[in-house]
Amino acid sequence: MSPNADSIITHIKKAYQACCPEGFTQQPDTVEGILEILQDIRDNAQFSPIERFVGHLVVDSNVPQHLVKELQVWGRKNIKQFDKLLNDIKQVFSEKSLISDSYLLVKIQPSGKKSKSNQFQLSAWLIPDVQNYQPEMEQGYKQLYVSDSLDDTFTLDDIPNILDSLLDQSDEYPLRNLTLEFFLPYELLSHPVDRWIKEEYGYQESIGKKYRVSVRAYERLDKKYRSKNEFLWREKWQKVKQACKCRETFVFSQNHNIETLRNLLDEAVGLILTKFPESTKKDSIFSVLLITATPVAICLRQELKTVETQDENLIDFLEYCILELPESVRKKRLDASQDKDDHIGHHLSLVWEDPERLTPDAEYFYSLPQSVS
Repeated sequence: MSPNADSIITHIKKAYQACCPEGFTQQPDTVEGILEILQDIRDNAQFSPIERFVGHLVVDSNVPQHLVKELQVWGRKNIKQFDKLLNDIKQVFSEKSLISDSYLLVKIQPSGKKSKSNQFQLSAWLIPDVQNYQPEMEQGYKQLYVSDSLDDTFTLDDIPNILDSLLDQSDEYPLRNLTLEFFLPYELLSHPVDRWIKEEYGYQESIGKKYRVSVRAYERLDKKYRSKNEFLWREKWQKVKQACKCRETFVFSQNHNIETLRNLLDEAVGLILTKFPESTKKDSIFSVLLITATPVAICLRQELKTVETQDENLIDFLEYCILELPESVRKKRLDASQDKDDHIGHHLSLVWEDPERLTPDAEYFYSLPQSVS
């Protein structure tokens, strides 16, 4: 491990601290020192501190792949129930990633009138701490003010100003890692909501640079959709929560036709799309996500001039843990200079469909379809 240690010492120390007893204060400066201390620690856990240390490094997506592979080989030879160790650590990572995070849910609902096909009704809810979110008990969320009447309708161009007000209202509460989720008709999931501008202290920038911003299909709130797809949707989401890497469960699509994609997504958990299939409407992709109950997708809204670099950037996502994607996409957006439109960060749509966090008014919330007797 030593030849690789200098470049990843932060992650090695993080793994070390995770394996030490609470209140343990020794902080060695070298990998050798870390291994000596871990070898001397005695506890009653199923896996030794050294074994847990190796497991943490294998699971950490920031550790170089060549080192991860070496550790995996060592672990399978020397650690009994190595796969169980990795799954236990992934579960802890998954639970920690959810602690105290805050969410702003914005539902953009078609007005229902054919004469107003470009008009939408808006609703918004703030979840200050997702751990306390119990919509079935009407607890853990605040409905935010949108307008004086629930019947008011708006165009997509109106929404950035309304969003300003929603974020101002949210500032009244202590928040952590605020995520913005927009529920849209599936035909609009490629709309660049992450590029809506927010001004703060005289500085303007797109909301996708400051917040984790994702889009969700409004249709998934419908009881008919959920009664047909609830089990498969939750089954796929369980794989997301296992914190595995995208490469293990995602489809990476550069030139698949829509029928091939539909077949591949029948079992896949997620999709990374470098370009929309030719001779196919964009919304067909999102139709397929609905049909297959696929919960996660990263879609490039337009092809860039530097196609080779573009694809390399998207391939990078395959090495991330799935649960890291919202923050990883935010960082890509942050890296995109406002005066350079030909940057991948300006054109990413992140679909993130958590069946355990829907709007408070969703029908069939927490209700699973009954099996037919």
